[in-house]
Amino acid sequence: MGAVSVAMAIEVQGITKRYGNRVVVNDVALRVPRGQIYGFLGPNGSGKTTFLRMLCGLLTPDAGTGSCLGWDLRTQAREIKKRVGYLTQRFSFYEDLSLEENLDFVARIHGVPGRKAAVNRSLEALGLVERRRQLAGALSGGWKQRLALAACLIHQPELLLLDEPTAGVDPKARRDFWEEIHQLAARGLTVLITTHYMDEAERCHHLAYLAYGNLLTQGSVDQVIAGSGLRTWEASCSFWTCSEAMNLAGLGARGSSRSVTVVRCGAIGCPVGRLVPEADNCAVWRAPAGWSVYPVGEGCPFKDAFGREAAATWTTMNTTLPVLDSQAAFVDVGSEHMHVSIAGGRPEVFGAVTGELHRLRDWLQAQGVRSVAMEATGVYWLPLYGVLEAAGLRVLMVNGKHTRNLPGRKTDMQDCQWGATLHAHGLLRGGFVPPAHIRRLQDYLRLRQDHLTLAASHVQHMQKALERMNVKLHDVISNLVGVSGRAVIEAILAGERQPLRLLALCDAQIQKRKAERVQEALRGTWAEEHLFALRQAWESWKHYQGQIAACDAQIHQVLQALQATLPGAKDPDSGSPGPVARKRPGLHAPVIPGLDELIRRLCGGRDLTVLPACTSYSVLQLIGEIGLDLKAWATAKHFTSWLGLAPGSHQSGKRHRGTGRKRNRAGRLLCVMARSLARSKNMALGGFYRRMAARRGGLVAIIATARKLAVFIWQTMVKGLDFVEAGLARYEARVLETKQRTLHRLAKQLGLTVLPAPKAQ
Repeated sequence: MGAVSVAMAIEVQGITKRYGNRVVVNDVALRVPRGQIYGFLGPNGSGKTTFLRMLCGLLTPDAGTGSCLGWDLRTQAREIKKRVGYLTQRFSFYEDLSLEENLDFVARIHGVPGRKAAVNRSLEALGLVERRRQLAGALSGGWKQRLALAACLIHQPELLLLDEPTAGVDPKARRDFWEEIHQLAARGLTVLITTHYMDEAERCHHLAYLAYGNLLTQGSVDQVIAGSGLRTWEASCSFWTCSEAMNLAGLGARGSSRSVTVVRCGAIGCPVGRLVPEADNCAVWRAPAGWSVYPVGEGCPFKDAFGREAAATWTTMNTTLPVLDSQAAFVDVGSEHMHVSIAGGRPEVFGAVTGELHRLRDWLQAQGVRSVAMEATGVYWLPLYGVLEAAGLRVLMVNGKHTRNLPGRKTDMQDCQWGATLHAHGLLRGGFVPPAHIRRLQDYLRLRQDHLTLAASHVQHMQKALERMNVKLHDVISNLVGVSGRAVIEAILAGERQPLRLLALCDAQIQKRKAERVQEALRGTWAEEHLFALRQAWESWKHYQGQIAACDAQIHQVLQALQATLPGAKDPDSGSPGPVARKRPGLHAPVIPGLDELIRRLCGGRDLTVLPACTSYSVLQLIGEIGLDLKAWATAKHFTSWLGLAPGSHQSGKRHRGTGRKRNRAGRLLCVMARSLARSKNMALGGFYRRMAARRGGLVAIIATARKLAVFIWQTMVKGLDFVEAGLARYEARVLETKQRTLHRLAKQLGLTVLPAPKAQ
């Protein structure tokens, strides 16, 4: 039989398929017109998938005859396969290939001419262009179905066989999928689809119901309903805003903010389950207090799963949760796209380039948005935050954990709508973000720290090169890049090999105390390749020293600009000198003239360097992370909790479960500062650290000491309290007094008396 133009895409009679003694499809006769959407309903195991496989030539029927697209099912299966697109129940594409690679593979199998152009057309038709490089295994269920449909259509089939394509897919993806199916049918494509959803069945032109291999009924939707013999009802609605409708609903005078919907029906029972009968004969229904009922199609914000607006579809919504800001916006930040929603409305998508960020800002201002919330996603949020902050909008950075409780599948569209809904109801709380001038200082300090880390790695490379030459200089000199170490390395690279001459370049104390050891350590093999490695490491280390010096200059400029904004500001380099620094500035501290006095001025005259373990450099690093105004935290407990230094806890009823807190950069810096107190001799915090380490271990002791140090910093900056070091002896005396009071209290509870030990004669 040749391919001829026929009115029926599928025409079969008596089709039967058996597996052993079990009849899977029993004597099925079916006629499917061209250009129609034919729905195939039935429970699991009813034979729907087997019937589809016989239609597309994958299975041969045991009995019966028929044709598909004018080709015989039994003898011309190969021709049928070329003209049919089959979407299976399970996702059957390579998950380790991208979308574009999967479509290219399918196009090669079908021998599609102009394969690359065909793949691009399929990607554009199904909205997959932006995901073309994404791996298929990383897609959600809805996007996987889009990919499968694109693969089915890439060779332009005449018949589309879809086997439960929307099972387990979220409502929005189902709606989009069905819109695409109807567009294909409008272009003349025949679709045979199996489904479990009755609302999807109503979208089909014709239906057939298959139960355990037997075809029970078929026809149009109205014909199937009429032939079922079941009683149905239909509700008609009208939206009232006049005083008569308000009186019916018991709302009183005009001007109430509650929406009123009156439903008239002839059946017994509420069509939505939450309406209250207004009369005994169920002629009028109204919404109870606290609820609003919206008819779809008359201003209702809700739609069914396919976006249809039919008068028979109703929903209810609890309106007791107040909307605090109807123009609150939320941005789901990404590396390439920004998804924005206002109060949970339809999302808008913008790019991530500067021009798109400005367009996003202008759009928000045109919509009257005053407050915008977003999640901190890597560093992608920083440019947008700066643009919105400069525009005068209130920008909140929220914790991603507070917006994750979204039902259904996670998508960027749903995330921004859910976040905007929470923000409109005032359920999001912004985190701490330093002001712009502090963020500028923070960037320079973090860049400088990166340079220090990279420079330290090149010191290790120098040590390795010396070790390969059996030069043990780094074993006898504590600092390889100190004054003596630098002089010796430069001399070695200049060609000097005599240990005595190299020793003469060292400091006088080294020559006096370690002369013999240094001479022995400087006898090496001097291999050319290791000298080359030493030279490269030395030059790299010097390069990063220059980068660090450039950062110091920029940090100095930022500090001067900050100091100039203070009332009564003066140049710290001029005028009377400030107090002499009592501490060294700290290891790797920036070379900035008058750094101690400059920091003291920035802190409002408060000298944080009097606190234990606080040097001018560590205080500068803290300022770069927490800023100068610590009133952003209401109490010291709020401050230590934000740092991640407070004990974690979680309680639900009688169940207590400990949850750790993640320490941020400032919290980790305080832990490093607290660790320096381990060997202090006369500081009270040093004694506290050692006592805690003996009881709970070193890690807990570091965190506990860092928390105390954070409390001192908050009290000094906010309350203006002057810290006075009580000393180790006073701390130990207070600990002893506490132990004595505890001992006396326990003895009193047990009816005993504590007496001091008699003094030795």
